[in-house]
Amino acid sequence: MIPKGVQIYVGLAPIDLRWGFDRLAGAVAEKIGRDARGGALFVFYGRQRHAIKVLFHDGTGMCLFYNQLASHCTSFD
Repeated sequence: MIPKGVQIYVGLAPIDLRWGFDRLAGAVAEKIGRDARGGALFVFYGRQRHAIKVLFHDGTGMCLFYNQLASHCTSFD
């Protein structure tokens, strides 16, 4: 469950889903000028839109969640 007041940012361009913590946090800083450790959720998706990654700092460390979308999901369009 997402805590109240948490901002959620969704990437508009696909990323390489092989990226890890550092590269995703760098993309957050470069693209939107935010600190990835600021407590917001950052959602990324891959080129084929079959999976998403969510980057979140919970106050103790960075969390990286990965989820493959069900086969019946088409796209975010």
